[in-house]
Amino acid sequence: MVDLLATREFQIGVLTGVVGVVVIYLVLLLAGAVFGPWVVAKASGVDIEIPRLIGMRLRRTDPKVVVGAFVRDRKRGGQHSLDVIEAVYIAFKQDVERGGDLLELVDRETARAAAKAKGSA
Repeated sequence: MVDLLATREFQIGVLTGVVGVVVIYLVLLLAGAVFGPWVVAKASGVDIEIPRLIGMRLRRTDPKVVVGAFVRDRKRGGQHSLDVIEAVYIAFKQDVERGGDLLELVDRETARAAAKAKGSA
């Protein structure tokens, strides 16, 4: 009688199944973190590419927060780029995580940079 658990085909099947479950879990995790903000942006009429959102996630930036601030900026007629908003988020991540308004920080920092550039010109 052949011991089913000892067969090579069974072991390969179990290993393949475990790897498959881990891959599916990671894909779903990434999809939730990336596609949610993408849908919000599309529904708001703002065009953001999925690779940009994946890049944010890899840089440990919260795409939900950055996209939310970008959408609010566009809705109020602002012209801040997504890069600027993300850079301010990275620079002031602790302030934002403690409840600070990212868009107010962006406005403050761009005004400070403009004043500095005007003063040095």
